[in-house]
Amino acid sequence: MISSTMVPFVVSLLLAPLLTGAIWSNDGKQSVVPTAILKMQHEMQHAASIAFETNSTGGRDLKVDEDSRGILSGGLTSYRHPFRAQLIKILSATAKALSDHAQFSWYITAGTLLAQERSGGKYFIPWDADVDFATTATTAEMEALRGAMNPELHSAGLSIELQGIYRVVPFVNGIATHYSKCIGRYVDLYQYSGVGSGHLSNPENGDQLSESDVLPTKACSMVDIEVHCPQNVNALLNWRYGENWKEPDHKWVGSVAQDGLSGNGRWVSVSPAQGHAIGSTTAAG
Repeated sequence: MISSTMVPFVVSLLLAPLLTGAIWSNDGKQSVVPTAILKMQHEMQHAASIAFETNSTGGRDLKVDEDSRGILSGGLTSYRHPFRAQLIKILSATAKALSDHAQFSWYITAGTLLAQERSGGKYFIPWDADVDFATTATTAEMEALRGAMNPELHSAGLSIELQGIYRVVPFVNGIATHYSKCIGRYVDLYQYSGVGSGHLSNPENGDQLSESDVLPTKACSMVDIEVHCPQNVNALLNWRYGENWKEPDHKWVGSVAQDGLSGNGRWVSVSPAQGHAIGSTTAAG
């Protein structure tokens, strides 16, 4: 016979399989996390219980604990991407390292450039999950850059690594994290060749850009961080996203909390992409 004092314990054992879900942590080990927590973190339904931190623009971003990394697979289920503060820090460190060490042209591109133009550099596209840079570096130049940048980046907890393409990723306990395990916290560095030929190309994705639309690059800023932009931003964004690039192709379906940062809902596509997607990723629109 089960005593009344044991009932809660027995009930918890019976319900445990229904209240938990398996996830993959950053180290590749499987963990069990309560479904209620997963739901909270995926859909931000309990925004009041999540801490915030101030970003470089004076706004507040969702701050997620280290142990929670890897649970969220992107920003489409949160009103603003939950790793935005970390992404701003990574953008800042990467831009500084490129300014200090790059012997070639570099500039923001894809969703990062799109956000810069739409907002005047004030904010990222809410559902975008990484930073995109383009370079005119050869592989030898990228390897030289890697050697020059990494001592500086490692001190900031970052590392430039060849992971399909060159990327800046978190560097924890002497190990570079694979970008697929740190969504929302990495930088893509695309390589374009052909300087002096009139066209810049990327053999990995088939891009063919007019050199005069890209070079010389010009100074611009993103969330108060000095970066470089291509010479003819409008031409490149028209080519990549279509002439309606100023209008977002996603809308938020759901509610938004009073803080204006979180909500219960999802970003959904409202129109098909009309431009050229960059690389193997889905560029933000």
